[in-house]
Amino acid sequence: SPGNLEKIISQEYHGTKITSLKLSGQINRSDLDYLADYHAASLINLNMYDVRIVGDDEEKDVLSFKSKQYGISNFRMLSNLVLPKTLRKIDDYAFCGAQLTGSIRLPEGLEEIGIEAFSHCSLYGKLELPKSLRILRAGAFYGNRFTGELVLPDGLEIIGPDESSQYRPIFEGSRFSGSYNLPSNLKYYYGLPLPGMTGDIVIPQGVKEVVAQSHLGSTCTSLIMPEGVAKIGHKAFSESLLQGEVRFPNSCRLIGREAFAGTKITGVILHDDISFIGAGAFSDTRISGRVVLPQSLNSVSD
Repeated sequence: SPGNLEKIISQEYHGTKITSLKLSGQINRSDLDYLADYHAASLINLNMYDVRIVGDDEEKDVLSFKSKQYGISNFRMLSNLVLPKTLRKIDDYAFCGAQLTGSIRLPEGLEEIGIEAFSHCSLYGKLELPKSLRILRAGAFYGNRFTGELVLPDGLEIIGPDESSQYRPIFEGSRFSGSYNLPSNLKYYYGLPLPGMTGDIVIPQGVKEVVAQSHLGSTCTSLIMPEGVAKIGHKAFSESLLQGEVRFPNSCRLIGREAFAGTKITGVILHDDISFIGAGAFSDTRISGRVVLPQSLNSVSD
């Protein structure tokens, strides 16, 4: 029963250093914390497929460990992990710095992966995200070496941190292939250059701001922005392979500094309502000839 994991393990193993563990049945938050406090340092293999995490609404089916020092998981030796099949959320830094290798199977039904949940692991191969995923926090898979085609589930609404925060890009260290497609239901995202992926960057209809450095170094070659985008952050597309002409929607008011610096774009179409263009927004591009600025423009930074 939930809350008895310490008693069960003490009776079965009695001081033995546990390297492999398979759990089943119901456990709760205190069981998870006991596991992290007393066995995480030695565990190499952990199978939780038949586990159901119980508790209140905030704890039910949430894999969370309070015993994390400086954002680093206690599971430093863990190389093989099977997650619960009923899992709904993986909390921040849950397995950050673990020795997880190979691929990771994420169960269908998983809705959220926390900040740096699997960062600084040794995961590689193809990453398959469940269709149920709605929130993918910043740095979730930072420092791994995934390859192959990446499909971002269409139900994803948030990719990255809160708007007031700046964290590591989610997939830095990986190199994917295939076409670049942002989910149509996306409302906010940060840090998705995804080098190696090609095609068009199509900003989803619900996105109001292209956050700073979101497509820094992207290998995509064209950009489509819908009405509704109001702000483009600094270095949002800099050093990417964008080329040709960029058309800004009527809703856009601000273009941040170095937003398109170092790209191969040859022209821009600006509307009359843009009020600010940051320093070097179009520096080191292939734009040539006369540039007509909107009359409404209040400021162009040096």
